[in-house]
Amino acid sequence: MMTKFDHPAVVLKREIIDERHLIITFRPAQKIEFVPGQYLSIVMEGMRPTPFSIASSTAQHDIEFGIGVYGESTTALRDIPIGTKVILRGPFGRFTLHDERRVCLLAGGVGITPFASMLRSLRDTGSDVDVVLLASGKQKRQILWFDELSALRPPLRAVFTLTEEQDPSLHHGRIDAAFIREHVPDFAQRTFYACGPPMFVDVMFAAFKELGVPEERMIKEAW
Repeated sequence: MMTKFDHPAVVLKREIIDERHLIITFRPAQKIEFVPGQYLSIVMEGMRPTPFSIASSTAQHDIEFGIGVYGESTTALRDIPIGTKVILRGPFGRFTLHDERRVCLLAGGVGITPFASMLRSLRDTGSDVDVVLLASGKQKRQILWFDELSALRPPLRAVFTLTEEQDPSLHHGRIDAAFIREHVPDFAQRTFYACGPPMFVDVMFAAFKELGVPEERMIKEAW
């Protein structure tokens, strides 16, 4: 039975990044209103509903997701034919920006997805909120929306670092307290949002504590 949270949609396009990463876009029958940072569950025939953070700007009609391929549902999405009908259920979630004026977003892997929605929405609405994204990936091609996010202009900016691949145009190494201090010198005035695998989020929170960030300015989303 359809509910007010159920939105019919079709698969519009898929971009296979590699065997473990893809970007998939759906076209809902009607525009879905959401807050950047929220998620939708994708309901496919024969599969359990699976939640994914929205990557789209609130100004977009189409709904985009960045997905790590690790199980049955995500493998099915990687192989789903264009035009397939699904239900997008939601939106849900409270991992959203509030009234902060200075923010630092820290992403590990596909944890960049909700931050893509935040940054795109702030850009598209001409917001003057000051946001720095620090994003870590194993290889450059695995950093989703790299070109678009690299092109952000103040008060939005993105800094990328790679943990495996060496690229002379990017930083190398993991994000830690020293990395944050170097690239976000005004960290004492910012609220921090971390998203990614639990180990990444735990390391980020340890770095925040090392920097003396108050607990009320540390917000996380892990899976």
